[in-house]
Parts: sequence; structure tokens; C-alpha cells
Amino acid sequence: GQVDLDWDDNSESDFAKYYIYGGTNSNPTTLIDSTTSIAASFRTIVGLSNYTTYYFRITAKDTSGNVSAYSLEATATPTDGTPPGPVSLVSAYGTDGTVSLKWNMSLSTDVNRYRIFLGTSSPATSLFDSTLQRNDTLAVLSGLTNGTVYYSRIIAVDSNGNASVFSNEQFTTPVAPDLAAADNDGSTRLLLHLNETSGTTTSDHSSFNNNGLASGTTIVTGRSGPARELNGSGDHIAVADAASLQHTDLTAEGWFRFNSTVGVMTLISKTIGSGMSDSYILYYANGSLNGVTGDIGGTGTILSASWTPVPGQWYHIAYTLDDAASTHSLYVDGVRIASGSASISMGFDGHPVLVGAEYENEVLSSFFHGAIDEVRVSDIVRNPVSFKLQLPPVAVSANGIGTSVSVTWSNGGGGTPLMRYRIYRGADSTTLTLIDSVSTTSYGDTGLPYNTQFFYRVAAVDSTGFESVRSYAASATTQSVTATFQVDMRTAVQWARFNPATDSVIVRGSKLPLAWTGSQHVLTDPDNDSVYTLSVAMSGIDSLEYKYLVLTAGRDRWERETPLNQNRLAILSAGAQNLPLVSFDDLPVYAHGLYEY
Repeated sequence: GQVDLDWDDNSESDFAKYYIYGGTNSNPTTLIDSTTSIAASFRTIVGLSNYTTYYFRITAKDTSGNVSAYSLEATATPTDGTPPGPVSLVSAYGTDGTVSLKWNMSLSTDVNRYRIFLGTSSPATSLFDSTLQRNDTLAVLSGLTNGTVYYSRIIAVDSNGNASVFSNEQFTTPVAPDLAAADNDGSTRLLLHLNETSGTTTSDHSSFNNNGLASGTTIVTGRSGPARELNGSGDHIAVADAASLQHTDLTAEGWFRFNSTVGVMTLISKTIGSGMSDSYILYYANGSLNGVTGDIGGTGTILSASWTPVPGQWYHIAYTLDDAASTHSLYVDGVRIASGSASISMGFDGHPVLVGAEYENEVLSSFFHGAIDEVRVSDIVRNPVSFKLQLPPVAVSANGIGTSVSVTWSNGGGGTPLMRYRIYRGADSTTLTLIDSVSTTSYGDTGLPYNTQFFYRVAAVDSTGFESVRSYAASATTQSVTATFQVDMRTAVQWARFNPATDSVIVRGSKLPLAWTGSQHVLTDPDNDSVYTLSVAMSGIDSLEYKYLVLTAGRDRWERETPLNQNRLAILSAGAQNLPLVSFDDLPVYAHGLYEY
């Protein structure tokens, strides 16, 4: 908001001063400054509006009072050259091929983006990404190399292109997930990590050595190291039958990444007989996930749930059978999506366990199209807390306090260690945005607008970087700020400054929803005692300047005799409060009134 002016020195011996004229129109005649030294031919004009063109001219005056003609005109447009203050990079943590960053929002209100610098040596100087809004203070940087240390720094940029200095630096290392640990127990009958880097043998890491044979699969990057990609037209893994693979109860589970959502695809199966029956089968069919058990006599009741995966995204999928209770269940990412009565116990013969296919009339069919990792078959009904993931947080609650909301929850459990929680917020329970992540089971959301309802869901991120299903939503409303304005109009009536029959009493002020112009917040006198009142839900706390006025015949008549013609001042706080009862214009109310001489 400033312009530097520089001109040639006057050479005359009787020089007295320079006059500086400026304005937003050409050939300005408004005197805006002057100097009294012949060598003072430089001036900084301040208090100007950025991005407005200004015009300037100079005259010189001698000691006799003679003033020269105007100089040639110069123009200049001030711009905002003040950079925003630096931000603080709060945290950086690495997961599988990614680095997640969190920083504090810039205090400069004209910031409109952040530039993210990343490198494998300190300090980070390579621009990697940027955000698009001042409140975008989270970023997940992907495509990184596991086991490599990455350094990160942030720069804030304002709407004028001014950039802050670098933030502090954080460093972290992306790591490959390890789902293999602690998932083998006495109830695990088959455990295929599928982490082989070559060959067709898929090793069983349970204690039963039920190794498998991969036919036509491709080794790719999976959820935990390598995985097997199946082409949907013949690729599968077969595990020869063994006594350990014939049991009463069942949990068949694994990680699956679908390349297609069309058709019938088998995830895990074990056929019985030469027809269409299966001891058990977990399969997907055109928008539904299904599981069923059977014996040599036929297939039982199919358990089905409407569900369509997102291609390219990993899911943990499980099917369980509790034979004694005659119930079976389907789970996706640790959340049960269907449960029902199982009408037939499992029967077995010598058919193999198949991953990615099934036998129908002794012909391989219903091939899976996508990638498969970490397959486990157990002889018990596993609780989701033993699945290789973090379950959604539970007991989520939210409580509004002033302009903050306190959110608390409990860990939902799971078979993989927790890394962090991600907090989502929105105006409803379905449309939510990630706002932060923490490692504790509580979060304080601050700086929110008053009297506004917010919904929260929390997700758990396990040590592999996998994010759980989000929790059930909890909501809270920030506290309201209600100010009751009250003004006594008796003296204004006595002095003919207010006619209750035709005029209105208005309040205007500095804080929304009030305004100094156009605001029509009308006070009323419900008790007919000449005290006019109005309760207004204000936009926030802190100071409020305000004045009363009378609207008469379409024009405003402001209070004009308040001390030094100043605005009235109040300090607002959360909740409801009555502002001082005053007399309009601070005119005294005589006998039997509120104020007396």
C-alpha cells in the first residue's frame, strides 16, 4: 500500500519546498504531501490501496510564494509485497510408499496455497506438490520408495504470489507393511503369505505345511510384500487336500484387489463331489459378496450381501461358519456385512483348496481377476479383532464447548498394530473431509463458527498404512452467542425524536449478523414499557461495537449524543447475555425513570 516517488532536485537558490499532488485520476490536483529541503526529492507515499493505479505530479515553491507549473505526470500501482509468516510442519510419518504430512494453518488470511518440498537429503529443495486452499493442511505424498529417508518442508504462498520462508523440516521413512507376523496360531490350517519372488510354489506358513501350486499367476506388489495377480481366465492357486484342511468350523480370509466388478469370481473354495457343490466357497457375483457351505448331498443356504468393490483398492474379506450355532457371516475390512443361518455343515472329500477359482462339474471356472495376498484358512470362527487390520474405532462421542468440539473414542481392536487415527468432519454424517490425524484417542477441533452442528467419524490406520472403515458418526453443536439489546425510548419520545406509531428502533454494529449499513435488526416493545429489546444470535465472541438508531420516514436517525459520539462497546461471551439497558442518545430519564439528574 505504498509508492516511492523520486524526482530531480530544483536548482534555484530561492527554493522553499516541493508540493506533491496525487490521486486515482490523471492530472491530480489534490495536495497529499510536501517537503521543505531542496535535496528532499524522494518521498514514500503510504496508506494507498494495493492494485489501484495512482497518478502523481510535483510543483516547486520559492521563498516569494511563487509556485511552478506541474511536473510531468508519473503513475504507479502499489502491490502487496509482504510475504506470509512461516508455517510449522507438525508431523511426518511414513507408510507403504507414502509420506503423510501435517502442518499448522498460516495465520496470514490471504494465503491461498502451500508448496510442499521433498527430498532424500536435508534440506529439502525439490517442489513435490502443492495444495489449493489456506485450510488444506494435510497431504499424503505417494509413489515413494520404502526404506528411504525423506525430508519435507512447507512454504505458504499468498494470493499475490508472495512466499514465506521455509517451515521447519521433518523426516520419515516409508516402510513396507508386515502382515506376516503373529498371524499363525494352532487354529491356522493354511497360511499363504504369497511373498515368493519367483517360482510356482506358494509356501504354507502354518504348522501344517500345506504348500500350494500357482498356475499362470504373476508376481506383483501386494499388501505385504509380493502378491499374486490372477488374470481371470485360468490363473489360480491349488493346495492339495490334507486331513488338516477338513474341519468343522471355518474362517476363510485374505486380501483381495479386484481388477473388475463384472461377472462371478471365486476368492477361496473347496469343492466336494463331481457336481456343483462346495464344502465352502467365498465368491463375488456382479455386485454381491457371497458365502455358502455344503456337503456331498448339495449346497446349503447362500449368504449374500450387496457389495461392489472399487477396482484397484485392497480389501480384507472373510467368511466364517459357526457349525454349532449354524450361522455364517461375511466381513469386509473387519465389518460384518451379512450374517444368517447356515443350513448345512461342511462335508469334505479329496478336492484341493482353490484360491481364485472353483470346480464346477470337475471343470475349473469362476476365475478371480485381480491380485490376492495373505490367504488364511482357520478351523475356528475368528473374531474380527484377529483379522490382519485395524477395526473401526468405537464409542465415538463429540461435545461442543464454545467454538470448539471435543471428540473422543476407543480403539476397536484388530490383528495389526495401530499407527494413527484419522479424523473426518462434515456438515452431515456422510459428506466428510479429512481434517487431521492423531495417535491418541481424543481430538480437539478448535476455531469453529458458533451455533453450528458438525459430524465426526474416525478411522484407524494400522502399521501397514491400511485405513479402517470409518466409525459411526457422532455430532456436536458449538455454543451459541446470543446478545439481547435493550434501549429505553421514553426520553426520545418526550423530546419528539421517536414516534412509536410510525418509527422503528434499529441496532447496527461491527459483528455479523449486524452491519453498519443495510442491517435491519428491529427492536420491539412487547411490554409497552418503552424499553425496546431484541435478541440476536451473534457470529462470535470478543468485542462488539454498536449503536441504536431510529428509522423514520425512510431515513436513519442515529444516536448522536453518546459520549464523544463514540460507538457503544460490549464484550461478548459464549451463551446468552443481556447488554446494558441504556437510554437512547444517553438522554436522562426524568422522574420515575431509570435515570435522574
